[in-house]
Amino acid sequence: WVARMIMASLEFTGKVPFSDVLIHGTVRDDKGVKMSKSLGNTIDPLEIIDKFGADALRFSLMLLASAGSDVYLSEEKFLVGRNFANKIWNAARFVLGKYQKASFQADLKTLTLADTWILFELNNLIADVEKSIFSYRLNDAVSALYDFFWHKFCDWYLEFSKEHLYRSGEHERLVAQRVLVACLDTILRLAHPVIPFITEEVWQHLPVEGDSIMVASFPQSQDDWRNERLEEEFSLVMDVVTAVRNIKAEADIPLTKGVKVFVKACGEVLDVLAREADGIKALAFMEELHLSQDLERPPTSALAIVKGAEIYVPLEGLVDIEKEILRLDKGLAKVTKELEQVEKKLANASFLEKAPAHVVEKEKGVQQELLEKRAKIEAALEMFRGL
Repeated sequence: WVARMIMASLEFTGKVPFSDVLIHGTVRDDKGVKMSKSLGNTIDPLEIIDKFGADALRFSLMLLASAGSDVYLSEEKFLVGRNFANKIWNAARFVLGKYQKASFQADLKTLTLADTWILFELNNLIADVEKSIFSYRLNDAVSALYDFFWHKFCDWYLEFSKEHLYRSGEHERLVAQRVLVACLDTILRLAHPVIPFITEEVWQHLPVEGDSIMVASFPQSQDDWRNERLEEEFSLVMDVVTAVRNIKAEADIPLTKGVKVFVKACGEVLDVLAREADGIKALAFMEELHLSQDLERPPTSALAIVKGAEIYVPLEGLVDIEKEILRLDKGLAKVTKELEQVEKKLANASFLEKAPAHVVEKEKGVQQELLEKRAKIEAALEMFRGL
């Protein structure tokens, strides 16, 4: 097709129509068979657009088309694009619902750790997307956008900002609002080439200048935004929150259940955690947070260790330890039996030789999920048996 287009253009216009060609992998159905009109196993893009939207179609295809790999398509694969578009819409509703005109005048010289971290990560995202696009690694650009928006912006910064939006003073609230809008504006402009419809619609509601996102300038990264200390400090905050959440999950305690938490730390680690205590308490749903360098581990408490700190969560009165050990033992036996069956299948040379590649990959995926599940149960059992 490329040769035909070049020859036709030379014949009729005397010009080479393009200088660069991007070739993706073979498109296959969910059984691993190459998609073909003659086989009747193709997916009608118009049906996908009707069901999930044009943006979901474009986003999903670009996310799946990684360099050097075949593309396996089924209708379910387009859910990731639909969910991403929905996430943008819901995040925009939250941000715009909290925005005030006075936010635009907020002084950004007094940013919190979370504010500075998200702007730092946003600058990294701009550089990554720019590099990926100009090297024609579109899958990498879309993956970076997905990871930043979903996991860093929504899961972390947006949740941290609620502490300032709902419980801090006027200045902190206005700064958080302005940073939220700045981040959303940049994310939309980066994502516009991939999902043009929802980005245009949301952008029209933002308090920004311009008639259309189509003619807005593409974001540029700044070389002077590197800050390793900032990364370390916010990573510490995230590690503490994640550790407490993991303890709750392992102990089968609801995430929103308030718990008492004791953290033993000293020096800069203690200073950072004390400064960010309100945000940590909110994100980990803590009833109390005690920070000190002289703490003793409370009796019947779960232990987690992060860089520079020990975390204790007393479990007495929250769970029946003996009953929980029995429940976990049963769960471990069940997972171990399922894992043995999958590993037996994967060790069968006949199965590996005759089964389609996508079926083998699916079994390997199940194996990995079971291995991770077993590791989590074993970690929980070790925690309870150590109490």
